[in-house]
Amino acid sequence: MFKTRSVTRKEKEGLQLPEDHSQSSQSSFCTMESMLDMMEELKKELAVSETWLHNGIDSHIVAIENYNFLRKDRGSRGGGVGIYVKSNYKATFIEQDVSKTYEQLWLRVVDKNKVIFIVGVVYRPPNTNVLNFIAEFEDAMCNILPIHRNIYVLGDFNIDYLKSEEVCVVRYKSMLDALGLQQIIKDSTRVTALSSSLIDHILVSDPQTVLFSAVTLSHLASDHNFITCSITTVCDRPIMSRLTYRDYYNFHEVSQYFDLTLSQLNWHEIYMLPSVNDKLGKLHL
Repeated sequence: MFKTRSVTRKEKEGLQLPEDHSQSSQSSFCTMESMLDMMEELKKELAVSETWLHNGIDSHIVAIENYNFLRKDRGSRGGGVGIYVKSNYKATFIEQDVSKTYEQLWLRVVDKNKVIFIVGVVYRPPNTNVLNFIAEFEDAMCNILPIHRNIYVLGDFNIDYLKSEEVCVVRYKSMLDALGLQQIIKDSTRVTALSSSLIDHILVSDPQTVLFSAVTLSHLASDHNFITCSITTVCDRPIMSRLTYRDYYNFHEVSQYFDLTLSQLNWHEIYMLPSVNDKLGKLHL
């Protein structure tokens, strides 16, 4: 069994990443494959989470024509993530430490011997500690961000982005802001008769590459909807700019005063501020 996560496509100037979430049997896999046939002009990669695959299930059982399947199984019941990559694309794994709070798979996607972007798939089970996940995910992103300027992360984070007043959501948003990542999905992605939540996210390192994003109805056996993002892979010529910075050559002369000032700050208040700019403004350093 598996849950679909994302589909991508490269256009003349763009790439589209739809995302869906459906735990299913082989019959639902056939439904998904038929859906992909109809979407043939709309994607280049398909990422999946909660694959429910294990060593006893060969990849050819869930093969899709003209795609290579790269997977990372949980090793126990449930879970697992993977990505279908169009056969005319090359993709290589980016190894990360195993996490106790979530599952992840990262790929370099290569076109004509050039890495065009990094794509990651994340699944955080709802019974894992959110704050521990935030810390571990931040560590992972610190390893991923230096690799390439265009990074896209899709997944079921099981963090309701609409509950902006909850402490865990505030910390999650603060972490994304500190890393320079933006969550671009705005509408509910899981809707039931009694509730609606935004727990499926797309994180991007450069929002200017995003042409549009949307949430659309999934036709698979799931209460999660598709999340779609169309991005451009064409890079504009960089604009020359002047940078200013502080000279710390003589910092040792004032280091004791600096340490004293830091010890008097209300760090909890600063941590809870919503953006990096607000935090810097509060520091007044």
